[in-house]
Formats: sequence, structure tokens, C-alpha cells
Amino acid sequence: MKKILVPTDFSSFGKLAEKTAIDIAIKSNAAVEFMHLMDIPKYLSQSATADNELPEELKSKVGAAHQYLNELVQHAEQKGLKAKSYITETSGIEVIKNHVEQHEIDLIVIGSHGASGLKEAFLGSNTQRILRSLSTPVLVIKNDLTANFKNIVFASTFKEDVHQAFAKILNFAKIFESAVHLLYINMPYNFEDSTTSSQRLLEFASQYPNHQFKQHIFNAFDEESGIIKFSKTHGIDLIATTTHGKSGFMQMLSPSITESLANHSSIPVLSVNLK
Repeated sequence: MKKILVPTDFSSFGKLAEKTAIDIAIKSNAAVEFMHLMDIPKYLSQSATADNELPEELKSKVGAAHQYLNELVQHAEQKGLKAKSYITETSGIEVIKNHVEQHEIDLIVIGSHGASGLKEAFLGSNTQRILRSLSTPVLVIKNDLTANFKNIVFASTFKEDVHQAFAKILNFAKIFESAVHLLYINMPYNFEDSTTSSQRLLEFASQYPNHQFKQHIFNAFDEESGIIKFSKTHGIDLIATTTHGKSGFMQMLSPSITESLANHSSIPVLSVNLK
């Protein structure tokens, strides 16, 4: 891992992401980049870099953002890290996507408060859009923590090719010398006997002869609640999953388990997009 990006809005959740990203960067000897997305009207955007022409209120916001980011960079540098900061003039996901591609980002760390009810169903969140849109691994943080992921669970059906995504998860686990658990959730509407599930887990694990995994089959009514219950009862520090990046109408028909976990799990979630 060489570069970590932290999109931050300077909220309490943004601060959680900033802190965690710095901890991970120290562990992995990675550079860290902080990005603040400002929504500046187009007719003023050309003035954003030379803010003497901006309205006083907006000028004050831009100045405060620069000061906060400079302090973040200085804090990271005091920890021995290479750090940079960026302020953008628009707040769309495309801005983050372009930055990730141009700067070869290896991990995105975001803080999220989650969502519920109508807001979750119809409006979504920046977190959900990032999970759908980006192929770079995304770590979602909700609570203050020390980045010390000793136990990571990889939840999957193990019925499709997830090896490329799983390799990224293993690279992350290597940084923390984490124990990796392989988890299959067995559900009533898609029930199969334990022998079949166990064999599939063994076949998956056999592709990694230099690794030792703990393998689990957990019975639950649905995937999301099963993953969360398993994680809480087994001392899991990080939930790792894959997502297909569905959007629009397909997302409404078949919501991503990863996005639901990012909304509802108090345990950090690491998402790797399969697309």
C-alpha cells in the first residue's frame, strides 16, 4: 500500500477517518492525502483559487478549510508520513473517482454515520455512492478506534470468482498480521447442507497454500444480520466484503449487502468492488 485518500467534511465522522487513515499509514508506511469537497457555484469557481474575489462568507469557508487541511498535513508529517491536501470546487463523486485514478490511490478511508428509513431507501449517501462507483478498496469507519485489526472476517458465498478482490483483502491483513476468517452465511431460503458449504470453503482456501484461514458456516435469517452477529460474537475487528457496484433501478431491486453493512454495522467495513 502506497497511498491512502481521506475525503473529509471536517465533521466528527470525518475526523474518525482522518485519525484511522494516519494510523494505517504509519503501519503500512504509506503516504496519506486529505481531500475536502466544496460546492462552489460555477460562476464563482474560477475565483476559488484566487479567493480575493469571493464573497466574504465563502472566502472565510475556503480559508478555514485551507487552515484545517494544513494542520492535518502537519500532524501527519510529525508522525513521519508524507502527506498532501486538496480542496475541490465541486462535491460530486466523479471528483473523487478522477483523483483516485490520477493519483493511484490504494485505499480510501471514509467516516460514515449510516442512514435509516426513507433517507436510506431513496436518498442514499455519499458513502453508498463511493462504494458503488470506485474499484479501489474502501474502508468505512463509524466509531473511534485504534487501527489494530487482529481479526478480519471475509464474508462471501464463495460461489463466484472473488480471488482478485480477496488478494487486496489479504494485502490489508498482512499489514496488521491479522487472522483471516472465511464466513459463509447459511439462510433458510437458500439452505444447503454443511458438507456442501464446508467443501466449497475448503476449495477456496486451497488456492492459498501459504495462508491459514479459520472457516465458519453461520446460520441466520439473512446475510446482513448473520455477518453482524457472527462478528460480534467472534471478536471480529473488521468485516471485509465484495460489492458489484450496482446502481439505479438494479440497486433498488437488489440492495448491496456491503452498503447495508456500511449503514448498520458498528464494526468497520472494508469493501472491494468486483467490477
